[in-house]
Amino acid sequence: MSLPTDGLMPRVVVPRGELARREILLWALAAAAISFLVRNYFRQEGAERFAIFDCLGFVAAAMRLARSGPLAATPLDVGAAFVAAALAAFGPNHAAGLSLTLLSLMVLTSRDVDARAAGAVMLALAGHQLWSKVLFAGLGPEIVKVDATLVGLATKMFVPGATWVGNIISTTPTFSIVVEEGCSSFSNVSLALLCYVGVSRLERAEWRRGDVWVICAVCAAQVFLNVARIFAMAQSYPLYQFWHEGAGAQIYAAAAAMSAVFISAIGTRRAGRA
Repeated sequence: MSLPTDGLMPRVVVPRGELARREILLWALAAAAISFLVRNYFRQEGAERFAIFDCLGFVAAAMRLARSGPLAATPLDVGAAFVAAALAAFGPNHAAGLSLTLLSLMVLTSRDVDARAAGAVMLALAGHQLWSKVLFAGLGPEIVKVDATLVGLATKMFVPGATWVGNIISTTPTFSIVVEEGCSSFSNVSLALLCYVGVSRLERAEWRRGDVWVICAVCAAQVFLNVARIFAMAQSYPLYQFWHEGAGAQIYAAAAAMSAVFISAIGTRRAGRA
């Protein structure tokens, strides 16, 4: 027995007594979400412990999985979902990222557009939670040079007498800052990318050409805000304290989050109309 098609694939009713593929994937996704959110709550401080953008991603992935076709699960589906759930529940820190990677690979090649959209969100979650950290651990010194170079160029352009050597930026003979790996915009770019994938997949399952430009914009905004913050810190020690440890740090975090949400929301609608 078949239901009406959606133009992409027939939606086959799961025979009574058999597991639906989307149901076991949803249970595995729930295990990954609980594992990540509980561990993150006890590992982070302040607002970061609530992982708002990660929660958005989990909701978007679950919604798209729930809307995917009711196909019967194969033994391979059941086994992979069980491994993903067990890995998320009992694996080491960041095991949820491995679990989400496995789940995303199960659906990214699906003919069902909603399943593929869920896979894209899960891959973005895995990228932010795990693979971006792996990449930064290996290439951190090279990645941070991008921020240092942009700040150095801006400082030499707008601050008379400023010097810039490698990651060291001096604006006066008695004050310098070193742009270290913790100052990189890479983590915020990863988070902003997750925000856009989550917001856009909540809005629609299909990708559009305009999505590429919105992704570029949401990432560029994070780099710009971070460079502007480091540029301000380089001007004097009081400004360094304000933007690095004082109220400026909270202002920057709020601005970064708001820009990611704003560009994602507006960009999703505009790209959807294209």
